[in-house]
Amino acid sequence: MTDQQRGFHYADVVAVEQLTVHMVRVTFGGEHVAGYRTLGAPDECVGVYFPREGESAPPPMTEVDGLWWFHGLENAPEGRNYTIRRVDPDRGQLTIDFFAHEGGVAATWAQQAAPGQTVLFTRPRSWY
Repeated sequence: MTDQQRGFHYADVVAVEQLTVHMVRVTFGGEHVAGYRTLGAPDECVGVYFPREGESAPPPMTEVDGLWWFHGLENAPEGRNYTIRRVDPDRGQLTIDFFAHEGGVAATWAQQAAPGQTVLFTRPRSWY
């Protein structure tokens, strides 16, 4: 199965930049990101799922009746939708800006993000 057919991509943190007190830019790379195909839409977004306590990466999604999800898991990892800031196909990288605030799985994760950590992305989508 190709990355285009699969409903998810794993992505490794390759860089973290604190843009402001409340904004963290995270750049992702890795084998799956290198195969990422952008939609080219201005509102392109992905669901980003984070490792659960004690895990180094979220578990893989599975497909059931055309729906990609964490089927059969009692405790699915938490995720949030994020607009893609930049896709760099030449470097095989994708960048997302996270708003850093108190609470929330994504904000908490972004504030401690470091190169080498792994998240899971859904396929890209767009509404416009």
